[in-house]
Amino acid sequence: MKAALTATPIALTVELPFQHVARGQRPPAPLPRERAEQLADAVGEDLQRLMGDALYDCGMVLVGALYDLPEILQPGFPCVDAVSSVYRDAMPEADFVASVLAIGGRGGRFPIPGIAPIRQPGAGPLLALPLVFVAPPETIDRIAPALEEKLLHRGQAGLNTARLVQDSFGVRPQNLTFATFNDLCALMKVQLDHGGFGPLWNLIEAALFQRGAPLREQLDAGNRYLLTGGRAHTPYYTVAEWLNHPPAGVPATLAAYLDWLRLQRQYDAGLAAHGIQVVHERPAADDSPGAVRRSTDPALADPDVRSETTAAWTQGNTPTRVILLEHGTAELGPVAYSLAVLDERDLPLELTHRYPLNRRAMQRIEREARERAGSLGVELEWRRPREVALDEAGTDLAGPDRSHLGKH
Repeated sequence: MKAALTATPIALTVELPFQHVARGQRPPAPLPRERAEQLADAVGEDLQRLMGDALYDCGMVLVGALYDLPEILQPGFPCVDAVSSVYRDAMPEADFVASVLAIGGRGGRFPIPGIAPIRQPGAGPLLALPLVFVAPPETIDRIAPALEEKLLHRGQAGLNTARLVQDSFGVRPQNLTFATFNDLCALMKVQLDHGGFGPLWNLIEAALFQRGAPLREQLDAGNRYLLTGGRAHTPYYTVAEWLNHPPAGVPATLAAYLDWLRLQRQYDAGLAAHGIQVVHERPAADDSPGAVRRSTDPALADPDVRSETTAAWTQGNTPTRVILLEHGTAELGPVAYSLAVLDERDLPLELTHRYPLNRRAMQRIEREARERAGSLGVELEWRRPREVALDEAGTDLAGPDRSHLGKH
């Protein structure tokens, strides 16, 4: 029977030049196993220098890949569990023996698909190479505090490690240091606080460490989040909902809506990057300041798109045109799309406003609009005026009017 084991993670942080991010470059590909093993040897020498003999009783697994911090700072730290399982599976049935393992790619494929680095363009500038120490619980209890203390103050990597990182990944790091995951969390907190996103970190931190109590965050712009059950619930407003019944204390204006949408997208993207599911819901009738509970209707049936149909099909009329009007701004890009089916007099038979809840939804809306036009036997007409147009009453999005109907 195998010994009971537990784990504690650290990371080798690799700080890249800002130009790497500004140019939208992808993080380097994972190392082949042979290179990962060479790097594990160099890292082992560094840690022996920094920690003395404290780590000799621990097994170590090095992942030969660079990750953006949100990829490894996820609820329950699945990367740590996956890497620890590799070590456990490699153990003999006899008593625990400390050894070093290196995880690397083979034939361009990463051996653990569930934790393969995403390599998102523009990720960084701080990337992390995970290391996991595995040992019986009493050993981990002894070395974890020592790692926190010593790496924080003198965790600089050695010259051999720096050379291997540079040669193996093809990058020129500005700084290479060892850090615990607690240090990485502290760094993320400082960065988000400095950028004015303190409430976002509060939500992420509660999800990371799986604290049981629900957490509510409400922003001055009207954004609201409730973290419960590992998911972030948030009301998503359409223009009509906002202009007719905005969150309490927030103006019922298009400018206020666009401010809300900018923050909504930033928070949604930040939570999703950390593996936290964002559940969009319809705004509740009660929008008082105290209503930051699970104060919305059940989750939207479609997790990607909110749709509002404002004109229904008129029987007997023949559809002759299908127009997709994109509402947007230079800063936000597409805000919503109005899909209009018109008859021979250019009167709307059908008008639907569609709101993309994430980036992938934008392409989907365009594809489905083309399919709708194709099903009616007409060609889709695109309109991109680069503004958010309101109807005559100023209470909802406008559909294509006479100014949009001419051939462009």
